[in-house]
Amino acid sequence: MISVTIKFFAYARDVVGRPVLVQAFEQEPCTVADVLAWLAGSYPALAAHADRLLVARNLKYVSREAVVADGDELVILPPVGGG
Repeated sequence: MISVTIKFFAYARDVVGRPVLVQAFEQEPCTVADVLAWLAGSYPALAAHADRLLVARNLKYVSREAVVADGDELVILPPVGGG
C-alpha cells in the first residue's frame, strides 16, 4: 500500500472541496492514470475534465503512465490557457 498527497488547484480544488487530500492506494504499481481514475470515480465532476488535467509528481510534470511511489506528492492542475 502506498500513501500519496494530492494537491488541487483552480476548479479541481473547488470540486474536491479542499486543497489537499492524502489518499492510500493498495494497487502496486500505481500510476498517475490510476490516481486520476480514482479521483474521477470519487469526484464525478472531475471526470468530464480528467483527460485535460495536468499532473506534476514531486514538482515535475509527468505522463499518465508515470509510476507513483509511497510518499509522492501529486499536484492536479487544469490546463493553462491565455490570450
